[in-house]
Amino acid sequence: MTRLLVLGLLVALACAARPDAPKLRALWVDVFHDGIKTPLQVHELIARANRAGVNTLFIQVRSRAQVYHFSLFEPRAPDTIPWFDGLREVIRLAHAQDPPIQVHAWLNAHPFWPDTYDPPWPNHTFFRHPDWLTRNPGGRTDTPVGRALDFGHPDAADYLLRLYLEVVRKYAVDGIHLDFIRYAGSEWGYNEVSLRRFWESGLYKGPSKTEIRKPTADAPPTGLPDSVGIGIRPPGTQEAEPWAFTPEDLPPPTDPVFSRWRREQVTGFVRRLVHHAKALRPELIISAAAIPWGDAPKDFRETPAYTRCFQDWKAWSEEGLLDLIIPMFYFKETDNGAYFRNWVSFCQTLKTKSPIAAGIGNWLNTHDDTLLQARHADERLAGVSFFSYASTNPMPGQEAELFNEEFYKKIGELPRAEPIPPNLNGILSRPVTFGYRLNADLEPAGPDLGFYSEYDNARRQELGHEEGAGLGMLVNQVDRISEAGDRPVLRRHASVFRLEDASEFILVDQIVVRQTGTSLVLADPLTRKEIIAILAAPPDPPLMPGDLVAVQAVRNGNTIMAGKVKWLGATL
Repeated sequence: MTRLLVLGLLVALACAARPDAPKLRALWVDVFHDGIKTPLQVHELIARANRAGVNTLFIQVRSRAQVYHFSLFEPRAPDTIPWFDGLREVIRLAHAQDPPIQVHAWLNAHPFWPDTYDPPWPNHTFFRHPDWLTRNPGGRTDTPVGRALDFGHPDAADYLLRLYLEVVRKYAVDGIHLDFIRYAGSEWGYNEVSLRRFWESGLYKGPSKTEIRKPTADAPPTGLPDSVGIGIRPPGTQEAEPWAFTPEDLPPPTDPVFSRWRREQVTGFVRRLVHHAKALRPELIISAAAIPWGDAPKDFRETPAYTRCFQDWKAWSEEGLLDLIIPMFYFKETDNGAYFRNWVSFCQTLKTKSPIAAGIGNWLNTHDDTLLQARHADERLAGVSFFSYASTNPMPGQEAELFNEEFYKKIGELPRAEPIPPNLNGILSRPVTFGYRLNADLEPAGPDLGFYSEYDNARRQELGHEEGAGLGMLVNQVDRISEAGDRPVLRRHASVFRLEDASEFILVDQIVVRQTGTSLVLADPLTRKEIIAILAAPPDPPLMPGDLVAVQAVRNGNTIMAGKVKWLGATL
């Protein structure tokens, strides 16, 4: 249970912002070009950002399961300097500017690895968890963005959540930026675990629902396309992961109920991330790059974002789920300039509680047309972000000419502005309680992975916590265990050894001190007493110091034997 209290004047950052309101002036700095890979690149980036008059840098640190910062979960990309932490250096220099430049860590969500080759690291998560990949009805995993994680698989979603939170915990970023926070198309989302959850939800009443069958050597899958059986082979193995379904098991890709389910998986992930990240850092700005393919619609429910990618960013904006939404209006002015202006007008009509800024595709346009689009959007929305920092050619299509200095001078003609602040007009404008409901086996109790979020009437002075006092936020997580049966639910370590030997119990909301192999040292958040839990196997992914967990365990003399550990959240 986490309480977040937001007091003070609401910041009115709707689509039509006041002329004196904060405005986004941003550059997307991608990993496919120079940016933060060497000290020289970082110094050049800051210099160009000052010339361009930007107040925010979106720094890509994760593309496909390899990273450009230091992570416990994923390996460093081969084109990095092993000892150099580019993200930390760009934060240091950007914050030292006058005025300071915000730095937001940009991580891709859905893409996991290209489909043309496998990772060079034998112990990569890709090999350990092929079950996390999304599939199409034929069992294939080669999506348009490569092999990708499925938001409907709880462990895959938790893994993504922990990747974002790791950056929040380890780096002094001003924000985190979500990209590819969507499915690759309506034919994706057929992950086995996700399908099981969908059917068990009772939502689907279609005639094609049948009992799920796991293929065996005696009863292999039948009636499948020739491509089925192409799986993930860890190095040194011969057999690929079999596909567990036949076509008659599956809802159609355009089925409205299954589409709604996948849309809920994406939105549910965003909702959990916002709550967890704001609990750690109330002042953090959480943003997303959104899909606006084609011309602007009359009804958003007819857009590819809604029907094919299951990214309902209109609903996110109306609820105030994020601090900032940036639709990528990548339109060449001489061909589809009308599309650009139609989308800007569409955003102006939204009853939004989240600021909306315009993503400008400067790689498609001349410098003059880039500035033309930027001025149009900036007068009507919450600012602009340029894609990209590197692709700055005066003539579109001349990719060989990067980092054209005239580009930074040109966009510097926009008026200077204060950066976008945290959104106090959305879901955190009232006290919020959130957490997880779990059963005695530490499995989710109820829908939405057991996650709940409820408004309450708590007052800040009753909560008594100074962290985030400027925004009036407080954190206090206590998760709910239901149907524990004969297992006592303990929150204080002092009571563990009062139990009889071999007694089963559940420890709730324990803070990880350290994990070494199968040894897990936990601290009770109330008493701060430590206890050692012996695990049957090392957790995968590993646990970080400060992680919040629940443990299903048995007393064994002066130690506890942990049968299961459930990650619940994080502390700083």
